[in-house]
This record gives sequence, structure tokens and C-alpha cells, in this order.
Amino acid sequence: MMRLYRKTYAKIDLEAIKTNIKNIGKKLPAGCKIMGVVKADAYGHGAEQVAKAVLEAGAGAIAVELAEEGALLREAGITAPLLVMGGANADQVELAVEHGLTQCVFDVDGLRMLDAAAGRQGRRAAAHIKCDTGMGRIGLRETEDFKTLLAAANELDNVVIDGIFTHFACADEEDQSFSQEQLDRFKVFLNVAADAGYNLKVHALNSAGGLWGKDGHFDYVRCGISIYGYHPSEFTKSGGVQLVPAMQVMSEISQIKTVEAGTPVGYGSTYVTPRKTTIATVQIGYGDGYNRLLSNKGRMIVKGKDGYAYANVIGRVCMDQTMIDVTEIEGVCQGDSVIAMGCAGDLHVTADDIAALCGTISYEVLLSYSKRVPRVYE
Repeated sequence: MMRLYRKTYAKIDLEAIKTNIKNIGKKLPAGCKIMGVVKADAYGHGAEQVAKAVLEAGAGAIAVELAEEGALLREAGITAPLLVMGGANADQVELAVEHGLTQCVFDVDGLRMLDAAAGRQGRRAAAHIKCDTGMGRIGLRETEDFKTLLAAANELDNVVIDGIFTHFACADEEDQSFSQEQLDRFKVFLNVAADAGYNLKVHALNSAGGLWGKDGHFDYVRCGISIYGYHPSEFTKSGGVQLVPAMQVMSEISQIKTVEAGTPVGYGSTYVTPRKTTIATVQIGYGDGYNRLLSNKGRMIVKGKDGYAYANVIGRVCMDQTMIDVTEIEGVCQGDSVIAMGCAGDLHVTADDIAALCGTISYEVLLSYSKRVPRVYE
């Protein structure tokens, strides 16, 4: 157990992550497995710990964006199938081959680069082909290019094409017409592969599709935000899958003071107390990832003598500290814990709540907490 000096930290509930995996799994058809997406340090939750948890809960594979991320997981003892979903340069391809990662490819040059790296290392490399069916990012778009790539693969000695995937742009929206268009385009690629004699692992759906999609599950569903306890949108909640947020951000009160009405608070004096006010200063700020856009409109959860209560942020969020109004909460003391993000009883300040105030999405909120906020695992 790490020693916490400053009591500002992110508490990660690995059992919540396992529960989310199991609940999502109940929604999937027989034969479809979860591929746990742990890119960007598992959306800020810690890739090594989360990868182990999702595999223990029954996920069939892990996905990252970068070969560097996959290499760290291999070094941590993760032996499960591990897909690199992003494009790669020559150095990254060498790393992917070295650590037995399955590399995303989408053109002949990338395929040959992977084959050459495998040849130099005396290994066989696995690849999944990425198809761009409407996202407009990486991936091949034309079936003729796909046929050319498969023909090139037949001439190479060190690469095995064992998978194919795409990514939906609007899977979290109520109108699923564009997702259906993408799925129809993807099935054309699948038919080409089948006609060429390939029997590939297939995956297309992300969290949104896995939570409420009715078609396109194939062999894997790539679950990212959902395994951390958040729905991609309000529409996906209609799928009925219960999710439990896994991260709670805690901090502590460093000082409490009472000031008179008319007292300015914080940089720029953007808040002036309307009455005699008790201010608690909390040891968290935008240097930790607590968004400055929460100035004068965010809130935290504080425990007083009568239980938990909301305390509004007053003044601008500072780099290292944030002020909250605890005037109406009796029994709050210096050194008390504060929930900057999380739940207590019926009260909640979720990543969705924070995102709504900041004009962003839960993904960015979860990823925003810096390394200065230690992750503590339960």
C-alpha cells in the first residue's frame, strides 16, 4: 500500500470494473466475447490493474492504441491476445513484433513493414486489418484495395492475417441509420475475405453498440468507456445494462475560515460572498485535473455531523487548491475528506456531471486526472 502524504488520490474499484464486464457480457450473444480497451492508461484508471481485472472477469482479449502500451502490459505479465488498434511506424512495428502484439494494418506498405520486422526477429507476426467504413480515420476504404492487400499477404512469409475490424462513428446516437450503413459496408469486406479463403476474427462494435446494438456483434465487442462505469450517451442506457463507476477522486480540507459578507474569493475576485460565509480550501486544482471550468459552478461532497452534503465551488479553481462553501454544513473540520468526483449515499458528482458543466464528455474527465493524483486500488 503506497503512503499518501497529500490525501488527494483516485480510488479505483476493480470489483466495479469486473461487475461491468459481467453485466455487459450478459447482453452479448453466445460466442461473442469482450475485448477490453485499456488504451491511455485504461482511461486514467491504470492499464496493468484494469487489464488483469477485465481478464479475470471473463474478457477474451485486450486492446490498446499504441505498441508502447501493449509492451508495458506484456512486461507486466499479461499474456492474453493483445491488439494494437492504431497505426504504427517502423519502430513501433518492431516493438509490436518483439512483444507478440497483434498489429493493426490498413495498407500494403504497413503489411510489408510488419513482415520485414518479423523476419528480422525470426518471429511470426499477427495482424488485424482495419476498414474505414465511415469514420474517416485510419483504415482502407475500397474493396479493391482490400483485395490487393490480401493478395500481398499471400506472398509474405512472416505475417498471419487473423482478424478484421471497423469502427462506428455514430453508434451512441438514437438514429442508427449511419451505423447500419457502416455495417453493410463492412459486410462487403467480410464477403471479400471469405471469398479469398480467409477465416478471420471479426469485431466492429464499441461500447455503444455492445450496450444497445442489435446486430454486428461478431466475435468481439470492444468495450472502453462502459467497463469504467459510464454509458457513451443517454440513448445507450435503454439497453438496460447497469454500470458502476469505478473511479472516485478524493481530497482533503487544508483550512477552514469564516469571512464577512462582501469578501472576494480567488483569482480575479470572480466570487464575492453574499453573506457571512465559511470557506473550506480543498487540496485539489487544475494541476491535478480538476477542471478550471468548474470555477463558481462545480460542487463537491462533504461529510458534516448530519451526514453528506453538497458544497459549491466558489471562486476560480486554482492550480493546486479549490475553495468550497461549507456555511450550511455543520461539523466540517480541517483535514476532513472531500469527494471531488464520486458518490456518497444518494449524492453524486460523476464524470458525466462534471462533463456537463465543462462542455465535454466523461472520457475526457476521467483522463484528466494527472499522475500527481495517485491511483489506489480496491
